[in-house]
Amino acid sequence: MRDVILNNAVSALCGGFVTVITLALSGAFRHFKSEKAEQKSMREAMLALLHDRIYQAGHYYCEQQKWCSLEDKRNIEYLYKPYAAMGGNGTGEQAYKAIQALPTEPPEN
Repeated sequence: MRDVILNNAVSALCGGFVTVITLALSGAFRHFKSEKAEQKSMREAMLALLHDRIYQAGHYYCEQQKWCSLEDKRNIEYLYKPYAAMGGNGTGEQAYKAIQALPTEPPEN
């Protein structure tokens, strides 16, 4: 009788232990999955902001001002490097290249 009670108690403890471990692991997995989704969203948001800034600068320097100082070109390069490393391309890359091709001094009038 005592062995049966001890056996049931050990089985209950083992079952409880397995349940606790399973719940902890599933909670950790849900948290990891949620964090990964949030990180992906943040990455996409950062890429969008970098693209927007490069695109807007390209519009300003190429369409309105028609020249870009060396300091401003360095600033755009500072934005472009992480943009490109994150997989950005297309219009952001075109704007960057167009800015870099501009003269560094204003035209003489």
